[in-house]
Amino acid sequence: MSCIPGNWPKKAERLPIGSFEMLSHPFREHFVRVEELDEQAEYEDLPPFMFGTEMRRVELDIESILDAGLDDHHEDAEWDATGELAEFLKGWNAKQRDRTYDEVQDKIVVLDEEKFEAKIAELLTQAEADRL
Repeated sequence: MSCIPGNWPKKAERLPIGSFEMLSHPFREHFVRVEELDEQAEYEDLPPFMFGTEMRRVELDIESILDAGLDDHHEDAEWDATGELAEFLKGWNAKQRDRTYDEVQDKIVVLDEEKFEAKIAELLTQAEADRL
């Protein structure tokens, strides 16, 4: 379930549905391709709004690899000559075609205006109750 901050509704930027390839469900961990929204709506009630997403490449991070490689060694262990590996990974990452999507909570697509306004009121009431 996404964590929606109490001040979120005032800050979110509304964008048209065509602004994204993928949308994120605001109340559970679920991503939906924009082109599949109609199909999704046939067997599930869609939320009144969905978060936008940002696409990023799937790639290996040299720092994470090097750190993980030293996990089972003494704390002063370190790698030598990492330049070749860095160059290799740079080229290898560039060849990867897969992409992933990250939820962006400050960009939304409103799917049902009336339900959206009701949900905003509910979230604001809940945020106020949580402050007390």
